[in-house]
Amino acid sequence: MLAGNPDSIERIRITAYEPAFGIIGDPAKRNPKTRQSADHSMVYIISTLIRKAFEKSDRVREAKDLEDLWKTLMLTPLDYGKEALFNETTRKIMEKIDFTHGGVEYDTKYPEGIPTSLELRTNTGKVLDSGLVMFPGGHARCKNISAKEVL
Repeated sequence: MLAGNPDSIERIRITAYEPAFGIIGDPAKRNPKTRQSADHSMVYIISTLIRKAFEKSDRVREAKDLEDLWKTLMLTPLDYGKEALFNETTRKIMEKIDFTHGGVEYDTKYPEGIPTSLELRTNTGKVLDSGLVMFPGGHARCKNISAKEVL
């Protein structure tokens, strides 16, 4: 599990398939200022989830499985309000994200799933790597693995 605070994050790399890369990875969506732009911004969505994970770290540690973890961190309408959109911590995390296209390897797996991966590197050099995920938490075809496997 990532300990400490959001300042312990050095960088985050998100890799996805086209059209996700072209739509929610659009450079114009790196700085969302409205709910409409934020809910189509991978950078904003992931940064908000990570901020919430730090804020709710006790509940995250207590999660029994992936579904429980997803329910703890899923975004709600409040996460797209004006205060949330300009949250200083979320904005700091957003600056650390690179969003890349996974090319043919990812594209050929869509639309069967939504092939995506996330790699997070801490300031101490620790790397947390999701590997290629076809069916993330919240997806109807996601197998319900333990939260410990995710963290």
